[in-house]
Amino acid sequence: MGGGKKIPTDGGRTLAQNPFAALFGEPKSGTAPQETASAKSGAPAGRERGLRLEVRREKSGRGGKTVTSIDPCGALSEEALIRLGKSLQKTLATGGTVKGGRLELQGDCRERAIEELRKAGHRPVAAGG
Repeated sequence: MGGGKKIPTDGGRTLAQNPFAALFGEPKSGTAPQETASAKSGAPAGRERGLRLEVRREKSGRGGKTVTSIDPCGALSEEALIRLGKSLQKTLATGGTVKGGRLELQGDCRERAIEELRKAGHRPVAAGG
């Protein structure tokens, strides 16, 4: 059948290689991206602790669904916000996403989110109604 080049699917470390890299013209790399010490330990580094985070409950424009929104006021990087979101989703047992530099958690979990953010060393502020 086709005499095309086969893309190896074995070998390499899990999540360290992109099996679709050849399709997108990206170079093949068998090395994993380097992680920082703070990312390995799971602890926030530098300015990621003690930040003022506005926590509010929103319903408008969401088809009647309630969403808990956490706004870091631009003080967190996108990847730090994603890490914070993943940990909150896990501890609060809810879904969530990062949209427009803000973290959105499904449902009304404002009080529990504030409690978890305080435990993590941040300064959450309940904003809005």
